[in-house]
Amino acid sequence: MENARDIVIIIWGVMSILTLVVVLLIALFIGLSVKNLVTTVNDLINTSIKPVVESTQQSVTNVTGTTQFIGDTIVSPIIRVISIIAGVRRFLGVFTGLSNRLRGAGRKAA
Repeated sequence: MENARDIVIIIWGVMSILTLVVVLLIALFIGLSVKNLVTTVNDLINTSIKPVVESTQQSVTNVTGTTQFIGDTIVSPIIRVISIIAGVRRFLGVFTGLSNRLRGAGRKAA
């Protein structure tokens, strides 16, 4: 009985050592696979995604500059001219009294 017990303990120890070696090899394989995956993803990001993002940022900068230029050189002067025309029309309407007569005539005709 003592010999059987010793044999079981020896087999148990050998199996434990083999199991530990297998688990360590699996952990090493998974670690190397994850490292390879991270390297591949970084290469993909650097070669495929970063140029697209940089190009998009440049396009946004160009659109912003163009919008600012158009606003400063075209839209603002047009708004000023239309405002002056509206002010002159209102001044003439109030000064001559035509705007009140035209509004009153429009209400009567309706």
